[in-house]
Amino acid sequence: MTDIDTRPPAVESPVVPEVTPQRIGPDTWLIPNLAPAGPGEFLFVNSLVILGDEPVVVDTGAPLHEERWYDALSSLVDPADVKWIFLSHDDGDHTGGLRAMLDAAPDATVVTNFFSFERLNLEPERALPLERMIWVEPGASLDERIYRRPVDLVEAFGATTIASAHGPVLSGQFIPDAFDRVRALAATPVLDQPDQSMLDELLAGVMAGPDSEVTG
Repeated sequence: MTDIDTRPPAVESPVVPEVTPQRIGPDTWLIPNLAPAGPGEFLFVNSLVILGDEPVVVDTGAPLHEERWYDALSSLVDPADVKWIFLSHDDGDHTGGLRAMLDAAPDATVVTNFFSFERLNLEPERALPLERMIWVEPGASLDERIYRRPVDLVEAFGATTIASAHGPVLSGQFIPDAFDRVRALAATPVLDQPDQSMLDELLAGVMAGPDSEVTG
């Protein structure tokens, strides 16, 4: 009697094609990776690096590619120079290299929203340090933080008297107050600019004569 081998056939690991970073803009590089998705099929798992004075990493790949992803990133920028880590969302295939980046880039700030922070903190190994985060919700921006930097640099000159073309001469306690007011401008709601409807209203008033009333 012939013995029948009932063991399941060995499953060979699919050969994943090699992929390399691709330059897609003057300062922007795509870091592509491929994850097996079926016989001869692969799913793109991409992230981005935006170079410049304050390099930005957009998503950090999947755990499957962590080492390869980190090597690709390091070929483009010194991880220690990265200033921003932007997470589009908190799925595992976007946060695989996050912990490595936080360790390698001590000055980097993570930009995401509150919901992603909450979900990541459900898993201790993915928890994010509050002091290294900025929460940006739909419709918000980083303009206020960016705007503050040149103001801080000017204040650091330590001027004891400030004169301007359209304001009073400032000295003493009025100087730090003035800088605080300038910083606060970035968070001030943007006022609607005059548009065509206002122009139409003004023109209608002019055409109607001096006795007409223009509202608005």
